[in-house]
Amino acid sequence: MLVGKKVSFLLSLVFLAYLSGLLASPVNGVPPEEIFYDDGEAGWLTWTVGSPYGYAVKFTPPRTPWILSLIKLQAYRIGNNNFYVEIWDENRNDLFHETYIYRDYFREWDCLTWVLIDVPDLTINGDFYVCIFPNYVKDAHALYLGADSSEPIDNRSYEVRMDTNTITWSYTSRDWMIRAVGFPAATLDNILYIFTPNNFAYVIGSTDPHGPYGWGAHTIDVVGASCAAHKLGEYMMTGPPISYLDTDIATYVPGTNGITFHPTVYNNLIGFGGPGVNMLFYFYNEGLAARFSSTNGWHIEVPSTAHTYWMQTDPSGRVTIDYAVTALQYDSTLKRYVMLAAGITKYGSLASSKVLSEFERYGLNGRAVVIRVSDGNGDGYLTSKAIIEGFEAIEIIETIP
Repeated sequence: MLVGKKVSFLLSLVFLAYLSGLLASPVNGVPPEEIFYDDGEAGWLTWTVGSPYGYAVKFTPPRTPWILSLIKLQAYRIGNNNFYVEIWDENRNDLFHETYIYRDYFREWDCLTWVLIDVPDLTINGDFYVCIFPNYVKDAHALYLGADSSEPIDNRSYEVRMDTNTITWSYTSRDWMIRAVGFPAATLDNILYIFTPNNFAYVIGSTDPHGPYGWGAHTIDVVGASCAAHKLGEYMMTGPPISYLDTDIATYVPGTNGITFHPTVYNNLIGFGGPGVNMLFYFYNEGLAARFSSTNGWHIEVPSTAHTYWMQTDPSGRVTIDYAVTALQYDSTLKRYVMLAAGITKYGSLASSKVLSEFERYGLNGRAVVIRVSDGNGDGYLTSKAIIEGFEAIEIIETIP
């Protein structure tokens, strides 16, 4: 993606940054996206301004929502003091404020250096400002930022006030060397950005009794996983993913209702099978935008809309309508993305995998979707064979943004 005169989002440059040490490889396995409007070469320095003034760059993310994770800037210091970083939304409302110390990041005296400043993961939903307040005091301490003065100028660099969140000057002759680094947000339209650049692992419930419920998974989850694996494999950049049983990566501690995870070769995971048979789904279920509940029988509930979905059967007990969830979540503690797909019964599970295998056609979006599978061939009930062969009716009936 190109923004203005320079590259705003270019993974090849980010990989070069890995090699030069400017960016560490992300622990979540997804290449970072670096937004910038400078050309990397300082032709100017910022003026010296004291509190409450500072410098800001207005950014447009490559897509929304987007997760801001790091600030990158080029600067040097004279002396030592505190400086401040603020993130504002497009209306200049505060999203983040923190105090840092010069010497923890910058070299002294005419030695411009690129540094990375960690910020808590922030979900960005539009344009945003990254503001640096140097806290300059004459003859005591200063922080000088690099500026790109080559034409054309992107007109996104400003002088700002920290106490009023106002712009006091717009610069038309330079671009401040302030950059934003982040990752795709956990929404289903981003699955190619998240799972295919590096690699991931499939997690399928063990068929042996295990976990909080002491149940074993159906082998149909393997069939469903193979459908999705074949499709996502078409886009893989670093070889095929691997597969685990949930008992390979997690342990349930009876009496505590707790799940302990074990290290995996790839951090990002895609799980098949619901919380009753897959400990990965069990662990994340309560935090999902669409989740399973066992109250009065297994069903799906959407907390934000209060919608509930229950499978239906005919007088002979054959399933006629089933529902499924496909959801994506970012675990900021374990620094990984987890996508989960499962149905109330095996038919819903298979349908959710079928949707993943045709995600372009279904236009997956949002943090989660609810899927309905119903009789499509006129026999009055669901069969796995008819789902696999495309004869049952599968549709997304709710998307949770």
